[in-house]
Amino acid sequence: MTHKEIAEYLFDMADENKIAHSIIIEGVYEEEDKKPAMDFVRRLMGSVDNLDVIIPMHEKPHLISVDEVRVQIVDNALMKPYGNPYKIYLIEGNLLNEQGQNSLLKTLEEPPSYAIFFIFVRSAAALLSTVRSRCLLLSLTHEGTGSAYTEAQLRAADIGRRAFFALPSDGAGFTKELQTLVKNEAVTYPEIFDMLRKVIADELSVREGGRAKYIPTERDAHISKVSKKALIGAVSAINEAERQIGISVNAELAIREMFLKMRAG
Repeated sequence: MTHKEIAEYLFDMADENKIAHSIIIEGVYEEEDKKPAMDFVRRLMGSVDNLDVIIPMHEKPHLISVDEVRVQIVDNALMKPYGNPYKIYLIEGNLLNEQGQNSLLKTLEEPPSYAIFFIFVRSAAALLSTVRSRCLLLSLTHEGTGSAYTEAQLRAADIGRRAFFALPSDGAGFTKELQTLVKNEAVTYPEIFDMLRKVIADELSVREGGRAKYIPTERDAHISKVSKKALIGAVSAINEAERQIGISVNAELAIREMFLKMRAG
């Protein structure tokens, strides 16, 4: 869906008084990508600068902690709005670890009638399946690019697939391949992690009788040997590596540790 299509979808929900309470928007890479949601908030609340529009604060630069989730979202949602018809939460899903996501589950499943939760992510694959199943998913594609990936992005996905499913000794060779892509400015670290999550999301979808939604490819024989638990654990390893690089941890060490955690799973 384009920015315009998502905006129209949200406005139609408001016009029909059938507003979803928990909404994931994936494909959000910059602030401009949140514009459809922000316009929707202004439609309902008059302004984003409103006591009942909550953007969770976080002490650590790349993580909303479990305590912050509980206090600013879960507990806060139990309090009624300050004179507005709704309370709207604008949540950076890329900053939620597994524990933080788990703490949201009950609130997303049984939200107060006045609460609306927007979760913004680059890829919904970064979220637990239990979170995704409780939310309406809107996938943003960028006008002029559709859903196509660059050759470098597909290369990163292939490297990640081979590294994970072939399970090398420590992932050192594959780490260097990924770093070469970044060094040549063909792909960024956020794009790499996004593609790796999509590889795993595709495999989980196929196992549940669906199809590869993101990167259709022939299934590797090694894939069937990897447990579902290990696949889910791999997403946590990817998210942690992304967080580590975000706080300036050495990229090579972070990625090699990611591959080791995948193998251990």
